Amino acid sequence: MMDIRVSGCRGFGFVELAINSRMFSCSGLMELPESSVHIFMKNYKKLNVWTNSIKLCNQVYELAKKLPASEKYGLYSQITRSVVSIPSNIAEGCAKSSTKDFNRFLEIALGSAFELETQLIIIRQNMMNNEKLITATEKTLIIQKQLSALLSHNKTNTLTPQKPNTQAP
Repeated sequence: MMDIRVSGCRGFGFVELAINSRMFSCSGLMELPESSVHIFMKNYKKLNVWTNSIKLCNQVYELAKKLPASEKYGLYSQITRSVVSIPSNIAEGCAKSSTKDFNRFLEIALGSAFELETQLIIIRQNMMNNEKLITATEKTLIIQKQLSALLSHNKTNTLTPQKPNTQAP
């Protein structure tokens, strides 16, 4: 007898599947026709937090172009590296085979989001204060909340393998 359990969170596009106490976790769900078996596959591109962080990358690169030339190797380099780190770590985490590893990369992405927020605050206080900078900071806060919520969800809803039922029916 096969024991199959599925848990997930629609808003995040993340699904966990346990078959006979062996756990599989992934993001994005692809279904075959009803006559077939459901296949679960990882697809970081379907995560809202990844999509939002890609959009943030574009915004931050536009802002970085407006920084003084003297910051080319300072804040320009730091904000572009930290913003790129966010979707990159989400994507890399999706390639991992366990929820624990996935969460580790989400935590790195979250750290990069906090690093970016700090750098944007420094820019706002010392160099420029415009609407695009405020918008980028607000989007960074949204991404932080999304990453925190996904981490919290993963930690509280992780399927725990159970011992197979060895008793005869």
